[in-house]
Amino acid sequence: MKVLSISGSPRESVGKKDAKQLRKKGFVPCVMYGGEKQVFFYLEEAKLSPILTSVEPITIDIELNGQIHHCIMQDLQFHPVSDKVIHIDFRELSDDKPVTMNVPIQFVGESIGVKRGGKMDVKIKRLPVRAIPSKIPSYIPVDITKLDVGDNIRIRDIINDEYQIIKPPHLMITKVIYTRATTAGDVETQGDVETQDDIETQ
Repeated sequence: MKVLSISGSPRESVGKKDAKQLRKKGFVPCVMYGGEKQVFFYLEEAKLSPILTSVEPITIDIELNGQIHHCIMQDLQFHPVSDKVIHIDFRELSDDKPVTMNVPIQFVGESIGVKRGGKMDVKIKRLPVRAIPSKIPSYIPVDITKLDVGDNIRIRDIINDEYQIIKPPHLMITKVIYTRATTAGDVETQGDVETQDDIETQ
């Protein structure tokens, strides 16, 4: 997993008035859970972009008073009108305690069915993964090389001993569907009927 570093400053007060003043000065109030006690601090809004825009799962090293806290971002709160971030919750990590993070899927190879004129129909682009921090992958590889027209890949096909995918095994990740470029003579109908359970809206 990618690691990003940022420096923060402890909050002297945790009231609403203090939080409002921090936001006016370009800072975002934050709280960190998971350690011996809750830690209240603030971060500079202008330096948050790499954290907020990362596509892959990340861990964040937050420096407070010379001490490094290894964290993940747990929750974001946005202003209802401006959509600016107004508060962030972080969770401090322990090497031996599992965490759950959303991890993107990365398709590997070129499908046989696509080469024959079919089209990839992607149902799921990210999956919640649970593991100890060192085992959380940057992405989940899904080999589509042998996928022909009418074939599909489901979660049960990509089970990994390193981490647990927190979704039902029968859910479909992707399939190759027929197009005008494919003809009945080129492919054999697989009889794969898609149900509502197969559809995962992201």
